[in-house]
Amino acid sequence: MKTITIALPALLLSAAPLLAETNYMFGAISYDRWSADGGSISETNGTLGYEGTNGKLTYGLDLDVTRISGGGSVSLIQGTISAGYAFTQNFTVLGSYSRAGFTDGPSDDLETFLIGGEYRMNDYTFGLAASRFNFDGGSTDFAQAFAEYSKGEYTAYASVARVLDEDETIFEVGFERETEQYEVSLDYMRFDGFNNVSLSGKYNVRPNMRVLAGVNWLDFGPDDVTQFELGAGYMVAQDTWFDVSVGRLNFESENINQIGLSLTFETGKRRLRTTEHAFRPYDMYDGLPLFF
Repeated sequence: MKTITIALPALLLSAAPLLAETNYMFGAISYDRWSADGGSISETNGTLGYEGTNGKLTYGLDLDVTRISGGGSVSLIQGTISAGYAFTQNFTVLGSYSRAGFTDGPSDDLETFLIGGEYRMNDYTFGLAASRFNFDGGSTDFAQAFAEYSKGEYTAYASVARVLDEDETIFEVGFERETEQYEVSLDYMRFDGFNNVSLSGKYNVRPNMRVLAGVNWLDFGPDDVTQFELGAGYMVAQDTWFDVSVGRLNFESENINQIGLSLTFETGKRRLRTTEHAFRPYDMYDGLPLFF
């Protein structure tokens, strides 16, 4: 584990281009296993994220590889490139391209093109974006607006996205407070009768030890799913945490047990807030990969 811990930040640093400023870096390796009635499903995931700024240009790269196994296997690889240009100190235009594909399973790739702009005013950021999602020979268009407030320990946002082809609207709101002692976040999303509420918290019992808890509730109309999770973590290196968690999924009359392991490295904050808040169709599956 020590070798992996050292290699993860080193890999991110060596892979990052030579920029005047690195805004954000993230890396994670995780394993989750769900079991019920003698059967089980497991997921292995690796994620890398980077954003840097060189003069007026800000650009980033994200890569996510997920493999789900259980009676068969399927792998999904997602990648996103993004770039923004600051015309003024407060106003930035930006764009991104995302592509996701299965190595086993559906042969069609999923693509998302996004263009937009954001304006900063003191502690506030306002953004507009238009995007197109291509899948299985068809396309869906989105228009989105968001507002974010970030000052010191507090961050709050509200977002609304319109699915133009389906005449449907997606609402998202969230709040986060992060201190040296603890971190708590609350998020809510509503989309065409689908509701999702997520509450999570982390508390440092010592500078290098923490406990974690979270609950994720999804309402699919006649049915709902509730996910509970408890865990503990140890900081194995600067900004690098190893966490162990146990959880349970309650789905109708079924109880599904979960065990998770993760190693994460994160530092900084993204400058391009529009790419952080941009809605993509597969975002609805985040946090509940069992049903992906």
